[in-house]
Amino acid sequence: IKAGYAQDTLMSRIRDNVDHHKVFDLEDGLLYTCNRAGDRVLCVPTMVVNKRRLLEVTLTQAHETLSHYGAAKTAKYLMLKRSRNRVPTRQARAKLSQ
Repeated sequence: IKAGYAQDTLMSRIRDNVDHHKVFDLEDGLLYTCNRAGDRVLCVPTMVVNKRRLLEVTLTQAHETLSHYGAAKTAKYLMLKRSRNRVPTRQARAKLSQ
């Protein structure tokens, strides 16, 4: 992701001048902003990895891990995974069932 910021014109401009973009912050070389719900979210650059867009790879992996739970639960899973760095599948599914 960090290397991808250099390839993404918009993200590289924000990263290089993060102090001028009040809705973004930089932590450990990663860009974050807040979504409409007010959750802190990672900015994923537009980049290709193994002939697939990085965002597509990330969403596909979450979708497959959750056994097709739907968009809202996939988003919730991604936020849980980020907040804990790594959520084992059983724990993630238990959280989503609540």
